[in-house]
Amino acid sequence: MHFERSTAASGLRAVALLALLALAGCGARTGLRTPASDAASHDAGTDVSFDARSPEDAAVLPDAFLPDVGVDAPVDAAPPPPICTDATVQFIYVVSQENGLFSYHPPTGTLTRIGTIACPVDPSVSPTPTPYSMSVDRAGTAYVIFSDGHLFRVRIADARCAATAYAPNQIGWLNFGMGFSANRTDPGERLFVTESDFVGPSQGLGWIDTTTLRLTFVGAFSRTLGRSELTGTGDGRLFAMSLDTVAGSTLSEIDPSSAAVLTSTHLDVGTPESAFAFAAYGGDFYLFTTPSAGAGTTVTRFRPADGSVIPVSRLTETIVGAGVSTCAPS
Repeated sequence: MHFERSTAASGLRAVALLALLALAGCGARTGLRTPASDAASHDAGTDVSFDARSPEDAAVLPDAFLPDVGVDAPVDAAPPPPICTDATVQFIYVVSQENGLFSYHPPTGTLTRIGTIACPVDPSVSPTPTPYSMSVDRAGTAYVIFSDGHLFRVRIADARCAATAYAPNQIGWLNFGMGFSANRTDPGERLFVTESDFVGPSQGLGWIDTTTLRLTFVGAFSRTLGRSELTGTGDGRLFAMSLDTVAGSTLSEIDPSSAAVLTSTHLDVGTPESAFAFAAYGGDFYLFTTPSAGAGTTVTRFRPADGSVIPVSRLTETIVGAGVSTCAPS
């Protein structure tokens, strides 16, 4: 079929192009070393309550923007294309060993309980599998790996959980830390993982295709890193928090294409036995560490701009995973 060129048609094409550019620009952010003004202007308090979420203190994703990952949805259905919304921009999301899902607002230190995730774990496994790590994509879907190696999708809007077709123990990695980072050559993002156990140093870096659920090995880290978690940014940077063998932790920037360790900073946060998670937000890093079972979680803010390491909040549950969208300020 042939159409004659017209001014109206050109105008429609221009509008469509602008819409595509707006979507592609979702992950375009400034460098992580420059703190966002809103994150830098507040220090969180020392006590945070676990009051139930209300519309006034927590943003949620409109249902039209959410993948249906309820019990009737295909367990391996892929999430929708990247969409940046208030809920994926304003918060860090954390999951506890007790199956609690929370949003954390770094500028104010407000922690809000979203709900309890009831993932369909295998009842024959003993002890009962619990969350091990978490990451969040731009569309508002959290990926949660459990202690038995099964991967689940959870909606950050309401904590609804569904199984995936991910096969545990791919390339011999049962448990791993997780973090999304934006692609540098296109508007997409990638879910990076780092092998993690309690026996020795991490075996290196990999990534999971969230459509095929296949794990691909990137490479061994160029220097030894202990048990690690990952976080990424909208400008394509990737960071690891690794527990040191004696005390404290190391925060490293990782080349996502080669697993080379680009920079490292020692922090007096954490112990070799700690449950821990971390996330980048507004130029800062938020570290969630629990020294022992039942001890509660301390939230510590590390600000690279001035080198400060400050406890900013205290939580009553054991946080084991933190996820932040690559749409969030970096």
